[in-house]
Amino acid sequence: MEENPTEIMMTVQIDDSSEKRWQNGLKFGTKVAITIAILTAIFVNVEYEELFAILRRSNAVLLVMVPLIAAPTIFLDSLRWTQVMKGLGEHLSLLTASRYILVGWFFANFFPGFIGFDGFRAIQMRRLNVPTELAIRSVVFDRLSAFVSLLVTILLLLPYTLSILPDGAFRTVAIGVAVFGTAACLFLFILGACRDWINQRTKRNLIQQIANQASDFLTIFGQPQISLSILASGFGVHLMRATIVFVIAIALSINVSIIDCVAIIPISLLIAMIPISFGDWGVREAVFVFSLGNIGFSLEEALATSICFGLYRLTVGAIGGLAWLAMKREHFALGKPT
Repeated sequence: MEENPTEIMMTVQIDDSSEKRWQNGLKFGTKVAITIAILTAIFVNVEYEELFAILRRSNAVLLVMVPLIAAPTIFLDSLRWTQVMKGLGEHLSLLTASRYILVGWFFANFFPGFIGFDGFRAIQMRRLNVPTELAIRSVVFDRLSAFVSLLVTILLLLPYTLSILPDGAFRTVAIGVAVFGTAACLFLFILGACRDWINQRTKRNLIQQIANQASDFLTIFGQPQISLSILASGFGVHLMRATIVFVIAIALSINVSIIDCVAIIPISLLIAMIPISFGDWGVREAVFVFSLGNIGFSLEEALATSICFGLYRLTVGAIGGLAWLAMKREHFALGKPT
């Protein structure tokens, strides 16, 4: 008896779908397990009376006001993205970009940045019939722009950062981040500059595509008006995020200077973005305990600061989720406003 080809194809599709769901479930479960393991390792060393004392004496009014500081951050993130789109020859209004950024915060709380935050932007643009290549290039180039501006910020502050760090693991990490980031940017520059040479000497499609994208990104970044806007807005974003940590610390009655936060936090948040936990929880707490301890925070103070920072992200994400429910499809349309 012959098997029906249609039935065979449907069976294969069902099997593939089941396998994909199983793989996604495994990844999710692994991240939750890692999050729990890291938090458990931290909390077994915590003096709970001290932690609760820090939280009890906190300035609740100041903590409630912290999410308001997200507004300039969203504006600066949006400004950077509009400049990237300008370099790609597309018009994206600041208001529309702000809507994408705000709602993106909601998705970023559940997935790594490149899946949640960037994935939302790319998928939403595709829903509006923006070509796939443009949608992907816009978020990839924006992510690269954010990384370059972060690296410039870290390098500018590195002499001061090293001056306040004692010899130890985090000092080594700070130097490693600066060296690795610089090497990555140089590699990107070399790929872009050597695009024609690479295309002539290799038939590997992936290598050619990476070289072509690197060259196009360098072309955009090579425009002074665009590059200066990207670097200025990027520096502003990292300054605001450090300011948020500073305000949280002040609300928790922790003695710290804002310049120390500006020197330490960009490196800390970059490391905390490693996508191995659920919504950065666990990794962020470990990094804050590791880094803020170098500028005088106790374990309990660093942990309280990290928890409040995580709650701040959840709050802004919740606002983004409500905005997502309230907005209509046309609110995310590209092009000149009517």
